[in-house]
Amino acid sequence: IYLTSVKTAISLTVMHDGAGSTGVCYSVNGGAAVYGAIAANTLLTITPPTAGGGAFSVEIWPATSATSGRVGNLTHLICSGDEVTSLDVTNCPTLTDLYCRDNQLTTLDVSNNTALEDLDFSYSQLTSLDVSHLTALRYLKCSSCPQLSTLVVTNCPSLVGLWASGSALSGHFDASGISTAIEYFSVNNNNITSLSLPASNTYNSDMSDTWMILGNNDLDADALNALYSSLDPTAPLSEYPINVFGNPGTTSDDPSLA
Repeated sequence: IYLTSVKTAISLTVMHDGAGSTGVCYSVNGGAAVYGAIAANTLLTITPPTAGGGAFSVEIWPATSATSGRVGNLTHLICSGDEVTSLDVTNCPTLTDLYCRDNQLTTLDVSNNTALEDLDFSYSQLTSLDVSHLTALRYLKCSSCPQLSTLVVTNCPSLVGLWASGSALSGHFDASGISTAIEYFSVNNNNITSLSLPASNTYNSDMSDTWMILGNNDLDADALNALYSSLDPTAPLSEYPINVFGNPGTTSDDPSLA
């Protein structure tokens, strides 16, 4: 993993899988490796020195010592709130959890991270992201990304939770390729005009009484009625409500279609 930060002090949390590795190394600005021993599948927090402030880079890899080179795989990274300006995880195909919210990222390449199950890049500056190849992805959090106008989730059959409120999504949002057993789906406060969901999708969690939040978009009555008709008829809105407040179609839609 490679990242660049402009924060005066950062704290990173990582995990390795124990496939030969006994710990994790890091280096700052290409300097000497610092090794920390930690059991496999156990979170390790590292606080790299920032060498006097200003932009600096950090490399992180699994290892058995400071001189072993890369051994094993990283599976988990938390770098939230660290003023990260760039992040390269393309050499971590076994990464299952990536939490990089509240940073200054404008791009994120997860094309090689096919093992990802949980991804959070909320409060970032990304303009687009395609996760349609991440078939293991279960939770995607990308709320409050004011420049995020494109989000592709067309082939994510494991995706049961989506948080994408307060972004810049517009036009048709195709979520037909996500799981039919949705736990939580929030795309409120965007500019979405129509929405596709898997056929007969249904609420599948105790996470919230309101399992789908679509408020303050541009959904007209036709778009809302099409949505209602796609829902599982055994899960009526009276028991599993959908929040559609602030859409232009709410004055003439027909929730009885659900």
